[in-house]
Amino acid sequence: MLVFEDILGTVAPAYVENVEEVETLNEFGQLNFTMLDRKENKLAYQLLVPGTKITVPESNNHYKISTNNGASIGKYKQRTITALSIDRDLHAHYIDQVLKGSQSLESCLNFILKGTGFTYTLYDSYTHYAFSEDFGNGYADELLMSQLAKDSNFDFRFINNHINIYKTIGRKNRFLFIDGATIAKISESTDYTTITTHIKGSGKQDDKGKPLVSAEYTSPQAKDFGIIDAQFIQDDRFTDQKSLLNYLKSQIQDYPKVQYTVESSTFDQANAWQTKKYQVGDYGFLRDRHDVDMEVQIIGITSYPQQPQQGKKLTFGNKQLSLAQITTQLQKAKDSTKKYLNQMDAELDSTKKDIQKAAKGNVTGEVVKEKLIQLTAPIDVPSLSLQTGDPYWVITTAEGVKGPEKTITKIAPTYDVATEDKEGLLSKEDKAKLDKLDLDDIKNRLEKIENQLKEEEK
Repeated sequence: MLVFEDILGTVAPAYVENVEEVETLNEFGQLNFTMLDRKENKLAYQLLVPGTKITVPESNNHYKISTNNGASIGKYKQRTITALSIDRDLHAHYIDQVLKGSQSLESCLNFILKGTGFTYTLYDSYTHYAFSEDFGNGYADELLMSQLAKDSNFDFRFINNHINIYKTIGRKNRFLFIDGATIAKISESTDYTTITTHIKGSGKQDDKGKPLVSAEYTSPQAKDFGIIDAQFIQDDRFTDQKSLLNYLKSQIQDYPKVQYTVESSTFDQANAWQTKKYQVGDYGFLRDRHDVDMEVQIIGITSYPQQPQQGKKLTFGNKQLSLAQITTQLQKAKDSTKKYLNQMDAELDSTKKDIQKAAKGNVTGEVVKEKLIQLTAPIDVPSLSLQTGDPYWVITTAEGVKGPEKTITKIAPTYDVATEDKEGLLSKEDKAKLDKLDLDDIKNRLEKIENQLKEEEK
């Protein structure tokens, strides 16, 4: 039985089946169960609405409905419910202000939890953190779980509107599980999609937008997996190369994500698991059938509070990203790309002005019409938009056009490509200015931007 309570205070018992609670490291807890629309569930069925609080009597954990799916089972209608910890209410609180510069963890927590009714306890001391960008402008849960926890390097555990924060959750050497003996089986899942072996980055920029320091790192694992680029990093915290390089190394994941799931082999062993009270975050060893010991961390525990005969399920390994974390990472990648694009726009605008100055009054000749998609480097970008009358230097495949000494003018839906005439009216001085332009560099930068945008769309 579970207890339902709606936002008006109406309380009803719910007679349910297949109840399981899932606790995951640094994540919201999850409750799963099924429920039939039998007579005794008439009132509870009416409370299956957004905002209803669900309490598990055995654990006293509180949840709110996340998904509600139905299917016909004979003469009954069955609902399959997934509920998330009540702490997910943090996502109802959007922070539209920011903190700047160096901040203590306490000031950041007070900032995002103000007015939410949430409390917290810090079990360790933490140094101030200097944010490379403003902290805020986001949902409270995402700022806590995906940004603050990463920047300040802490673990956390939710307990009904209270947050316990530790430098590290878990204890060392808490268990040794042996496949086929103390556990029924070891199930393994490996994910290779997040591997990266190469990364570039830059630090603080000067007044002209040029980085004061830059670094590049290639993992030794590149010999096994090849060169796989990680997201380019620009972080104003760094002014020396060594610190930046060490940070870049920490952002590489040059190994596959591996998860192991184990189940207790007997009822007695299941009771032993209950007695030892393993916690999410604990470290220990798994021994497979080949006597190979693997040090692992418990990242998830699935329990069955209303089915005492069923043992717990433990999950070990690397934590998979939640939807909230994925969304936040995509937004951060988008913001980073936007910042990089703005920087590139400034550089290209400066280059464009130099070209216009060099070419002013010196470019004549026949006009060749060619669709934009046919233009090659440096501006072969489908999203390119040139305004009528804007000159721009290109390399094109148009017949009779050679080199970069040409300009284009928008005449929808094509671009007119004007080349220098046969007499070569570009002066030596202006030609020298054009020769100094690093068109290959511009091409590479634009290609990189295009690739970043494609990755973001994925």
